[in-house]
Amino acid sequence: MEKFLSNTSELWCTNLNIPDYQQPVVGIEFYLEMHRLSRIEDLRIQLILNNELIGNNIASLVDPVQSNMYTGENSPLIPIIGDKNIYGSETDTWGATLSSTDISDPSFGIAISFRSNQVYPHRDLVIVNQIGVSITYG
Repeated sequence: MEKFLSNTSELWCTNLNIPDYQQPVVGIEFYLEMHRLSRIEDLRIQLILNNELIGNNIASLVDPVQSNMYTGENSPLIPIIGDKNIYGSETDTWGATLSSTDISDPSFGIAISFRSNQVYPHRDLVIVNQIGVSITYG
């Protein structure tokens, strides 16, 4: 991130090599391990299929007014955005209806991007170290 009140470019992670189990998809979880420097917030965490964003953007919502201006940590009443996050769940399809054939398509994946804190803007970085996926079939 180069400027105050800036957004990162979107990182699209696809070609996940998931086998087609010919079963209904009932849950999608993405695990992101990253290093957020200073006050970096989620902007977009959303599924991709056929080069299009699909389903809901489930970026962690933060009330930037309650965010600590020096550490980016939040009160216990607000979900803390840290360096290791799981997005989705065993029963969450992110508002998308997907088959196991969709999940196994090389174009299936996740789009992620971040932004600087909107109340206490700054310039800093986020480094994505690892992305994992877990699909629950029903």
